Amino acid sequence: MSQYQQQQPYPPYGQPGYAQPGYAPQFGGYPAGAQPPPPGFAMPGQQPPKYGDPYVGYSSGGGAGGSHNVNIGTPNDTDVNNWAGFTDKNIRRMFVQKVYSILSLQLFVTFGITAIVVLTIVFFTLYITLMCCKGPRRNYPTNFILLSLFTVALSFMVAMICSFHDLTSVLIAAGITALCCTAVSVLSFWTKVSIFYTICLTIISNLLMTYCPTVQFDFTRFGWALGIASLGLFIMGICMIFIKVKILYIVYAGLGTVIFMLFLAYDTQLITGGKKYEISPEEYILASIMLYVDIVYIFLMILQLVSAGRD
Repeated sequence: MSQYQQQQPYPPYGQPGYAQPGYAPQFGGYPAGAQPPPPGFAMPGQQPPKYGDPYVGYSSGGGAGGSHNVNIGTPNDTDVNNWAGFTDKNIRRMFVQKVYSILSLQLFVTFGITAIVVLTIVFFTLYITLMCCKGPRRNYPTNFILLSLFTVALSFMVAMICSFHDLTSVLIAAGITALCCTAVSVLSFWTKVSIFYTICLTIISNLLMTYCPTVQFDFTRFGWALGIASLGLFIMGICMIFIKVKILYIVYAGLGTVIFMLFLAYDTQLITGGKKYEISPEEYILASIMLYVDIVYIFLMILQLVSAGRD
């Protein structure tokens, strides 16, 4: 066995140990009492801490004769008193009301926008199906089911649009729509009417009917013109998304009101018959949809016109 494998003898008793690198320096040059006592140790003249008392750190002499005190205790009474008002019932109730009011508004806006988008898709899908497909609108009870869904979708869309306008504008638009639709419907039932009667529905024009030449009003002959006018209105509506001019909104609403009133007269004469074109008696679902959509569009255009005039 080599000398490296032989066991080295222990150092003699009393010889200081070997210094190891990496350890904290010893308290050299300080008396033994300068080292911090272990936790729970009571210095002479002090009482040991009781159970539940806050911990108080040690106090030791610094290198310059100073002291370092570390105190860890309970929060001050003033910090607790700052939160005392939050436990009051009135403050808590007002806080809950504010939170749920804001939440209700957020949910209403989210639900409204989502419903408008979804129901718009449902509306156009059912509208195209009922207008273009003869089978679904003549097959009972499929036609009434589709008509009910179509009515609910369009009604919800109109309700959401009305919610963005004040109540006065909605009532004014509803009243004007009722008067206009009644006048157009009565006008459409006439076979021969006075030229002055078409200009102004007044008592004076009625008195002059016997002296004025009469003309034949057949709106069913001008379906192509109404189609071109509605296409132009549609293109104008798309342009209005990017052009924010108030006067153009008023012009758009005015033109839309006139065009859909003419559509109402056109559809009414198609239903009543006796003109160049008429609807088959089996197409009662189609006829009701045509009149319903005309009246709703007239109301929306008049509502936009009234709101623009009141702003």
